[in-house]
Amino acid sequence: MLTTRTYGSRIALEGSIDDAANLLAVLDHAKNHQLALDLGGVRFINSIGVREWIRLLAAATKQKTSLALHRVAVVVVHQMNLVPAARTAQIVSFLAPYICEECDAEREFELTPTEAKAGPKEPPRQCVECKSEMVLRDPAAIYFAFLQA
Repeated sequence: MLTTRTYGSRIALEGSIDDAANLLAVLDHAKNHQLALDLGGVRFINSIGVREWIRLLAAATKQKTSLALHRVAVVVVHQMNLVPAARTAQIVSFLAPYICEECDAEREFELTPTEAKAGPKEPPRQCVECKSEMVLRDPAAIYFAFLQA
């Protein structure tokens, strides 16, 4: 089940983007043809959810509404990497899964496209458990592919 929550100037999407998700309704929250979406709470998206996401992007374009995506969830990033039509909105920030090779801790960190494109390696992050340097769970060239569009 997908829920929406308003905080500040953003609309947070939380839960699952699937056949029950009514994504087009979020466009009602646009102000001055702009809408900021926080996707950090999205935990699941299936193929029907991807179709609905693409419909949302198309409807926003048709209404001349600019979408700014904040904290794009890892599951959404994976779909954006697979389906180019799913990545037509402006990405302000996204979550990236890191792992500590010393203590096996896992954590998601918020990154910006600028940070991700800064070099051939992922931006360094420190493990909160053991203070070792964490690494991106997926190869950077593959995980950051959605930013090349």
